[in-house]
Amino acid sequence: MIPPALAQLEARLRQASAKRRYGDVERLALEFADAARAEIGKLAPGDPAVAALAQSAAGVLERTRLITITGRARTAQELRGLPFPGRYVRHTPPRPPMFRIDA
Repeated sequence: MIPPALAQLEARLRQASAKRRYGDVERLALEFADAARAEIGKLAPGDPAVAALAQSAAGVLERTRLITITGRARTAQELRGLPFPGRYVRHTPPRPPMFRIDA
């Protein structure tokens, strides 16, 4: 059984990663990991719930990682699809150096 506080953090983490709010994803992932560590610390050593909770937390973080990687790849693809920026921004060629060093 996942504690309600962890379930709430998981929902917020999923929402932030789906909306590509990467700053929030980083903060929420750290909060989630700390909350999971605290919940595991409350359990007795050898309790089967420790392994279940740890596996669940690892799954949430892995899923978040995959969603984040996919979202960033999609953003990169969208940026590559933009028209050539020179069409909108005046580009001047670089000027040659104004001095020369003879060796």
